[in-house]
Amino acid sequence: MLLFETSDCSGPPVPKVVENLMVEVVVNEGKIVEQGLGKLMTIAWDRFLEFWGASVTLLLFAVCCLLFAVRGKFKQWFGFK
Repeated sequence: MLLFETSDCSGPPVPKVVENLMVEVVVNEGKIVEQGLGKLMTIAWDRFLEFWGASVTLLLFAVCCLLFAVRGKFKQWFGFK
């Protein structure tokens, strides 16, 4: 005896009148874990992209500072005035 006509329990319920009622609930645990891991990986990927962007920015800033610091040496080495 099914209370709903569809497997995902959507649609109108079918009323049943019985003295004793046995209910069987089936949970797809694999799907729940898969959805949780999907959300976790999405968050981790977003944080990795933020970290990578900040790392590249910091690296370029450090290179610019280094070039600015040794510009006098470049003038000596290459003969610029």
